[in-house]
Amino acid sequence: MSLGNEVGTFSFNITSFTVTPGKADVETAQINMEGEATLDGVTETVIGTMAVFPNADASTGRWEWCSRAFGEDSTRVARGAGFFVASGNKQFLERGTISGSDGVNFAIEGTMDVGERTFSGKAYGWD
Repeated sequence: MSLGNEVGTFSFNITSFTVTPGKADVETAQINMEGEATLDGVTETVIGTMAVFPNADASTGRWEWCSRAFGEDSTRVARGAGFFVASGNKQFLERGTISGSDGVNFAIEGTMDVGERTFSGKAYGWD
């Protein structure tokens, strides 16, 4: 299965971080975000949380996502998961998949900039 055509974009502002102790002296983080996502030409307001589970040196790890998107005529709950790799001290490259409550599924690629408090990227369908 390969990534297909670009089907959308997203641009979120990070509104808060909660960092807590995790297993084996590695912290975990809850990152709250809000912003806009456009999927197949429809723009929605999105409020979501990414839970981050880094490895011991925080250069890689996995994440889980849960959000609610508010469109003109509907709302969508979305869940997803993926992985990240550090790209410098304050930036992380993210990849994963998202599944919506309306049956929409897509892959994402994005960049989280902790210094700028942003997370943005693109959504892709499968061919």
